[in-house]
Amino acid sequence: MGQKFARKKRRNIINSIIYKLSKFIWASEKAKFEFFANREWIFNRLALESWMTMYADKEQHPRRESMHAFICDKLPDKASVLDIGCGFGEISGMLGKICKSVVGIDLDRNKLQHALDHYSSKNVTFICEDALTFLEENQQHYDVLICSHILEHLDDPSGMLRRFKDYFSYIYIEVPDFDNSHINLVRQRLNIPLNYTDDDHVQEYDRNEMDMLITSLNMNIAHVEFRYGVMRYWVKVD
Repeated sequence: MGQKFARKKRRNIINSIIYKLSKFIWASEKAKFEFFANREWIFNRLALESWMTMYADKEQHPRRESMHAFICDKLPDKASVLDIGCGFGEISGMLGKICKSVVGIDLDRNKLQHALDHYSSKNVTFICEDALTFLEENQQHYDVLICSHILEHLDDPSGMLRRFKDYFSYIYIEVPDFDNSHINLVRQRLNIPLNYTDDDHVQEYDRNEMDMLITSLNMNIAHVEFRYGVMRYWVKVD
């Protein structure tokens, strides 16, 4: 749902002051753009972090709710799921309520302990191990691979998906949406250094790049969604 505004709006004093002061900055338009774009990034980041901590029940967070809505009707009956890089376990715990079995896997023992304490159940288990080693040793096929905010951390995401895909029928991919803001495009055209969503990201994708990455591995994009600053893909593995 969008929002309807009154013709006459309440004045925001702080924003009005900042706007008026900005007119006294003696710099090129390019320099002013870079300055303001960087301020936009940090305030967005701080708002996002505050937003995340407001939800004691992470399943009620808008991103989690929209993820659940996107995935729920696409899961096979009695689905078996592997959630790689499961972190604190919120996604694994959420999927455990609608799937037959969920395995969350991560190399961070501190995060996994939180997952074990809060989300472990009879059909949700957590493992501290390298995901590819786990798959190769167990040779078990899963219905769905959850790959949520993983690819942007990898130097070779194509190689990772190529090695993983034979163990799954479907892959859910979620990554930051570089095309979510036109400011990124302006930065590119002006050759201004780009911002990143997180400090440990090595790449972030525009929508064409993600399509090309997935189809280059002979996988089919069955469903896609761009919402709340992320791209979501439901991919069928041939």
